[in-house]
Amino acid sequence: MSRYSLIEKQFGNLETVELKDDIGGTKLEIALRGAVLLNYFIPIENNFLNIIDGFLTSEELMHSPSARSWVMAPFANRIPEGKYFFNGIKHQFKTHPGKEIMHGFAAYENFKIEKVNRSEEYIEAVLAADEIDPGKYEGYQFKIKIMTVIRLSGKNLLLKIICENLDDKAAPFGCGWHPYFKAGENSIDNLVLTIDAEEIIQVDDSLIPYEGKKAYADIKKFPDLDFRSKVDEKKRIIGKRELNHGYSNLMNHKDGFHRSAVYNPENGLTITMFQGSGITLVYSGDTLPDRRRDSIAVEPMQFITNAFNRKELMNKIKVEPGEKSEFISGVEYKLE
Repeated sequence: MSRYSLIEKQFGNLETVELKDDIGGTKLEIALRGAVLLNYFIPIENNFLNIIDGFLTSEELMHSPSARSWVMAPFANRIPEGKYFFNGIKHQFKTHPGKEIMHGFAAYENFKIEKVNRSEEYIEAVLAADEIDPGKYEGYQFKIKIMTVIRLSGKNLLLKIICENLDDKAAPFGCGWHPYFKAGENSIDNLVLTIDAEEIIQVDDSLIPYEGKKAYADIKKFPDLDFRSKVDEKKRIIGKRELNHGYSNLMNHKDGFHRSAVYNPENGLTITMFQGSGITLVYSGDTLPDRRRDSIAVEPMQFITNAFNRKELMNKIKVEPGEKSEFISGVEYKLE
């Protein structure tokens, strides 16, 4: 018999699913609206700490400020003025559920439980949105299916985002995840940040990366933004720094995954975000409408911001008919 259970619940008027380790106590809850992770409780100091700073109410989720734990697809982050070129054709997002052309539209889709897999080692929910037909979101004239796989296994949460091209023509796709991590009850100022990346992404005033190679700069030229593990821990304390930066040329571990981490010296908790490829964006939350600097967003992204308009990525964002694009990320934690 599996140590893991799945419970269907409610979050206001929204349906959710809870995955739980009945022995260890670890549990997480996902809103089917957008496949959004609402919380992730871990055992610590004879209690439980929610390490995901997610939406607090269903109304907040529907309004969607802060994109908390959004699955960002079929594109992640910004597309300037909603314009992009694909296969030589100009596309224009003219209508969009949000105020900006940001983070795609998967968060506005209602997902369903397609399958549940479980064993002694894990429980896994496969969530799928309805097929997205061309023109449902004006400016995206492609037929795709977006799925997420959320797996809970011990001290490990894995999130896989999948796009299947159901069209008879190639479709552009690039995704990401937007979690906010909370390693304690205080602000993020005392946390130690680790990002093992050799380059920082340079952007303009609209946070759009510069064209071509100009977008990538050696991290050594930006010591105040260098959080590599080789840098002294005291210099990696976030402090009052305002962060909204992308990192590339990530260094992978032996298992093929890159890891970024936040460590809280007050309780000995380390929260690590891992990803199989792509870039990492870090945001300290200084411009949020509320809960500023209560948590830090460490966002795994399949590609750099504005990937749909970058010539060097045209072949990488392209998903051919009948093929799939997959992006893996997740969270693991440890206590001293």
